[in-house]
Amino acid sequence: MTTRGTNTLRAGRREMGRRRSLRTLVLVLALLGTAPTRAHAQALDPATEALLQASGAEVVLAGIHGEIDRLLRILGVEPTQAQVDVLTRYLDPAPLLAVMGEELQRLGDADTREAAARLLATGAIARVDSLRDAEPPSVTFDEFVARLEERPPPQARIQLMNDVVAGQAAGPAQVLLAERIREAGHRIARATGATVEPFAPLTQADWVARAEEAHSQTLISFLHEYENVPDDLLEARVQVWLTDAGAWFSEAYSVALAETVSRAADSAATALRGS
Repeated sequence: MTTRGTNTLRAGRREMGRRRSLRTLVLVLALLGTAPTRAHAQALDPATEALLQASGAEVVLAGIHGEIDRLLRILGVEPTQAQVDVLTRYLDPAPLLAVMGEELQRLGDADTREAAARLLATGAIARVDSLRDAEPPSVTFDEFVARLEERPPPQARIQLMNDVVAGQAAGPAQVLLAERIREAGHRIARATGATVEPFAPLTQADWVARAEEAHSQTLISFLHEYENVPDDLLEARVQVWLTDAGAWFSEAYSVALAETVSRAADSAATALRGS
């Protein structure tokens, strides 16, 4: 790499560090703030439809209902069939996807959403994921983890993958979503008429610690998952998060997903109390 190229890369990584801190702050504030903003139902425009499709949001949303069911079992709640029907109405992927689209429209204008959708569908992110799917890792994840101590990846590869993980704010995003799901489980449990312990949110210190842990776990997962993706393509993916549209999506996707869970839980709880 030329001196100019090295300096550009270093400058980009410094900028990544700055944006990483800003994104973490945004997500912390989203978690620790007051009750989430409620949006009125609105039609989704083409830019939002394209963004939802390119982001694969439906895959993530498909697991929300199961996670809340799991939390209800942990809390000792056994919903009646009528209550199960209510939860299905509000927590299945289709209604959740519509709510998430509304949240994305609230968080960004059409031009920004269109630009983000193009980045996801045709840019380095799509190429990386396509190659990952075409050339899976040579060993299982457990085998990869077992040999990490003896045969760790080169330091440069670890740093590069760290930038990939940081670029999409994976650690803070995972904790934010998990906390909103946990809060939703408590809200829905109370709405069924069950007596449960009050929801106790994480302290800021615990939140940051869990975000760092989630970041580290995602780093190891990505080192395995993207084993056959070359460095230059991963560098291009990092650069996506440094664009205005990429930085917006990294923040907006996480916040919209969390807000979607909260709104759906509110709607389900209201319906449960009225059933």
